[in-house]
Amino acid sequence: MTVAGPVEANRRAWDHWATLGSVASVPVGRLTPVQARGLLDPDGWLPWREIRRVVVLAGAGGQQGPAFAMLGCEVTVVDVSPGQLALDRRVADELGLDVRCVQADMSRLGELRLAGVDLVYQPISTCYTPDVRALYRQVRAVLRPRGLYRVEHWNPVHLRLWALGSFDGTAYRLAASLPGEPIVSTVATGPSGESLLESWTYPHSLSELLGGLGDAGFAVRRLAEDCGGDPTAPPGSEAHLASVVPPFFRLLARRVT
Repeated sequence: MTVAGPVEANRRAWDHWATLGSVASVPVGRLTPVQARGLLDPDGWLPWREIRRVVVLAGAGGQQGPAFAMLGCEVTVVDVSPGQLALDRRVADELGLDVRCVQADMSRLGELRLAGVDLVYQPISTCYTPDVRALYRQVRAVLRPRGLYRVEHWNPVHLRLWALGSFDGTAYRLAASLPGEPIVSTVATGPSGESLLESWTYPHSLSELLGGLGDAGFAVRRLAEDCGGDPTAPPGSEAHLASVVPPFFRLLARRVT
């Protein structure tokens, strides 16, 4: 069974992953201020005195939203998956936190009438939208002047290797995908091997991910790769691939006037 479009497909996929306890679906417990800041800002980039109003964009799962609330921030979590948002509500209820949860597609952020936000914080999720430049324009619109955008991206080279490439015994072979075309991956199958759930991801180019930020009115302040993996792991495994190609990179940008 094939789902009609990317938004609905990814909503169903993330509802499924939420029930399985994926790495992005493990709620945090009560954190000290030092622990919360370490979770949200491991690089020490964020100027915390400037941050009061926060939007966690496409990042539900009971983690970042509650952590910001523990630091006294006014938090809105926007996500397409009700299953992921339920985890934020659960943590907020258990710990007595005020976290506003909104089910919405990140590409329709302008409909939420948010404005004057100090920080838009987006974990790895831009790979789920076909038009990252349009997303950047919407993020800029909700930020106050000189507001901050902290976003993490899936390295497009790693995404292609992970989703389409293979280890042939001597090397990883990069599978091609046409610009703008999604990579559709099976998330769950039926008893006869038919696809029941799919995820749609878009390996945006660096011109889109980085150049698009400048075109949308942002200045990049910080950038770092998520280096790691294990070169001694079996070739073809996720740990080995991560040691060959950094899977993610994160950046901090400021809205310029």
